[in-house]
Amino acid sequence: MHLENLIASVESSSEWRAGKAAQFPDDKRNQQSSDALAELTRRLRKLPADNEAARAYEAVVERLVELDETERLVGYESRYVGRYGFDCPADGDPDDFLSSPTRQYLEWLSEAEQGKPRPRNASGHTPLLAKPPTRKPKMTEARSYQPPTGATARPEAVKARFEVE
Repeated sequence: MHLENLIASVESSSEWRAGKAAQFPDDKRNQQSSDALAELTRRLRKLPADNEAARAYEAVVERLVELDETERLVGYESRYVGRYGFDCPADGDPDDFLSSPTRQYLEWLSEAEQGKPRPRNASGHTPLLAKPPTRKPKMTEARSYQPPTGATARPEAVKARFEVE
């Protein structure tokens, strides 16, 4: 059931990317992604019922749904599917494709079953990624905001320049 939903999402993303490829013909990444997603859809549909990657994916998603982790699942899969074949070539291998979300979901499941609280951002929502980025901005020097010519000065202006370590 969950795999069928994922396949529908992959197919929909392939069609969306095909539309973007027609809209932006100079950006070959959209067509590359559409083709990779179409191949992935075809190969996911051919997976046998006893495929180990598919069974592992179904089991961990089912357990996370039981633990009310649906929002994180949907967000993660949306980003994961949406970038498939766009940032780098992808061959449509269903086992490789399923392994990344399955690993992520197993990590979430382990945390949930150990009773670890889910991290929350400033607005009280659960972040979609399991771990925060490892690179943090560092304030290196203070600078005054210079409003554009004719603009009114703003006291809440930017006062620091940030660099990534």
